[in-house]
Amino acid sequence: ASSGLSLSVSPNPSSGAVTFSLTSREMQRARVVVTDVTGREVAAVEAWATPEGASVRVDASGWAPGVYVARMWSGDGSASVRVTVAR
Repeated sequence: ASSGLSLSVSPNPSSGAVTFSLTSREMQRARVVVTDVTGREVAAVEAWATPEGASVRVDASGWAPGVYVARMWSGDGSASVRVTVAR
C-alpha cells in the first residue's frame, strides 16, 4: 500500500478465529476495527505493526455468516481487507 501499511487475514473464509497480519514501514501502534455490512463495529483491537509483520488473533465464531471489512489505522495511514465468515 502507498501508505506503507498492509493488512491481511487468514483463514479467509473462516468459521472461527481469524489472524490479522499487520505490516508497516517502521514499528508503530495500529488499531484494527472490523465492521459488518451495516457499519456496526463487531471487533476492535490494538497491536504493533512492524516491518517484519505482526499478528493479532480475533475470535469470529460469534459473528453471523457474511462479509465484514477490517480497517487498520496508524500513523502512516490506513489499509483494509474483507473478511468472510462461513458456517
